[in-house]
Amino acid sequence: MLHCCYLSDRSGFVESITIPESVSEHPDLYELVIDVEVNDRVNKFVTGPDRIGHIVVTSKTSREAEKLALELAGKVNIVIQRPWIR
Repeated sequence: MLHCCYLSDRSGFVESITIPESVSEHPDLYELVIDVEVNDRVNKFVTGPDRIGHIVVTSKTSREAEKLALELAGKVNIVIQRPWIR
């Protein structure tokens, strides 16, 4: 198993969250957790509590798991709107 975190590179508000079925239904997806909802305020990642979610996958090797986790994580789209735009 491999664990990968979702981090925000900016502070702001969650505008949208899109999780494709190819991710949510992937046979090697063990867990996908998004800790925020649309309109929630998020902070630019500095420490652990700033994390906005995580994904856990299984695979035959750690290298394959890492590749799959990054691939699936890259398909999840969390749009953060800067606070002054709101």
